[in-house]
Amino acid sequence: MEIKAILSGLLSLAPGLKAINTLIKESRGQKRELLRELQNNINAISVFVEGGAAPERLTRLIADLQVGCYEQASKAGFDFNALQKDKLKPGTVADIPQFKAYAGLSTEQLFEKLYAWIHRLKIVARDYADDPKFRMNVRLFNIWKLMLVMVKHINAQAR
Repeated sequence: MEIKAILSGLLSLAPGLKAINTLIKESRGQKRELLRELQNNINAISVFVEGGAAPERLTRLIADLQVGCYEQASKAGFDFNALQKDKLKPGTVADIPQFKAYAGLSTEQLFEKLYAWIHRLKIVARDYADDPKFRMNVRLFNIWKLMLVMVKHINAQAR
């Protein structure tokens, strides 16, 4: 993992966590539970990033990433765009070049991408845990960054 990217992520974490806490307090029902799931995953990955990348912790963390609320909401036809009706603005991802192509995506499309990445990483951790070409820690860090982008995007509605 790049030190600059880690520091940048950690610096953006505090406002993101404060924002998601506020969003959770203002939400109800499925929306609230979905935001809680996002918050729990961000917190779990944050602790891992701060604590170091021991392989046994990495595999356990990946297996423990929560996806149940998203899956339930998706099956029930939840409108993910209700979290943020606007599309992802280019300014939200300006500092993260790998996500610039995501500008213009809807909130639902961002959730689909995020959870597809999580699902794929769970498969890699389960079936290819010892294969270094999959670089699970890099994939996990990219998921974490996308989660932080998601919080920043959803929080834009409060302004």
